[in-house]
Amino acid sequence: MNTNLNAFFESLSSAYKERNLDTIFDLHHPDNVLFNAGKEQLRTVLSSYTLEANFEDIKILQEDDNISVVRLSQKTKKVKGPDFKDNIIDMVMVLKQHNDNFKILSSASISTDFI
Repeated sequence: MNTNLNAFFESLSSAYKERNLDTIFDLHHPDNVLFNAGKEQLRTVLSSYTLEANFEDIKILQEDDNISVVRLSQKTKKVKGPDFKDNIIDMVMVLKQHNDNFKILSSASISTDFI
């Protein structure tokens, strides 16, 4: 797989575990309107929880010069905080280059399994 994509998902995973909102926000493309509308909700969630988010089984479905469409599994487990259902989300994510780095343009869940 593209080493830039590996680095991207490692950064995203670390940012969730460290509750680093600046990095999480920075890893989303400025044109990601849905994410921009939900920033406060994420801020609220991460103020109550420490989560471990791992991105696995990453498969590139389509790729060109500045966009990659990938299918992956996001496994989210609670490290600390109130009741939470650990889960695995099968999703498709569209990543678009912005300032020479991949950023999340959009994502769509296919299914969610609670573990």
